[in-house]
Amino acid sequence: MLKSGIFVMAVAVCALGGCATVSVIPGAAPAEKTISLQQSELRAAAAEFTQEATDRHWIAKEHGVMRFARVLAHGGDALGEGERARETYAEMIGVGHRDAASIALSLSADVNDASALLSALSQTAQSFLASDDPDRMITTRADLVSFERTLVQAQRVRRNFADILPQIDTADTGSVDAAMAKFDRQVDRARGVADRLARDYTNRNAQAVS
Repeated sequence: MLKSGIFVMAVAVCALGGCATVSVIPGAAPAEKTISLQQSELRAAAAEFTQEATDRHWIAKEHGVMRFARVLAHGGDALGEGERARETYAEMIGVGHRDAASIALSLSADVNDASALLSALSQTAQSFLASDDPDRMITTRADLVSFERTLVQAQRVRRNFADILPQIDTADTGSVDAAMAKFDRQVDRARGVADRLARDYTNRNAQAVS
C-alpha cells in the first residue's frame, strides 16, 4: 500500500513539475511549425550522438519518469532483465579481463569517435545559426534543449572515459591523452555553440513579445 502511494505521488509530482511532455487531452497536439532542413539536421545529429553513446555503453541509457515511478512502487523487480544486466563502460571495454595496452587502444578509439560525433553536432548547429536562408526558423526551445541535453551527455561520456585511465596506468596512454585533449576542446566548443543557440532563442522570444 505504501509503495503504491509513493508511485502515485511520484507521478503527480512529475506532472506538476513539468516532467511530462505528452498531452493528456484527447485529440490535442502541440502546435509546431514545420521545421527547417537545418533544424532537422541539428536534431538528427544530437540524436545520433545519444544513440551512439548509449549503444556503445559510453553512458547508461536514460529512462523516463514512468520507469522511475515503477521502481519506487515495486523496487528493483520492476526492471526488465535487460536493464538489470546492462554492462557498464568499464565492463564492456574489458577492465579486469583484458591487458592494459589493449584497453588503451580501445579507449583511444572510443574517445576519438565521441569527439568526432560531438564535432559534427557543433558544426551542424553552427551551420544552422549561420544560415541566411529566408526560411530558416529561429532557434526553438526543442532545438536548444536537444543540444544542451547532448552537451550534458558528452560531459558524462568524458567522465566515464577518464575513470578508465587510473585502471590502465601500466600502459602507454599517450594516444588516449591526446584523444582526451581533443575531446575536451570539442566540449568547450559545444559550450560556446550552446550559448549562441540560447541567445538566438532568447532573441526570438524578445521579438515575439515586442
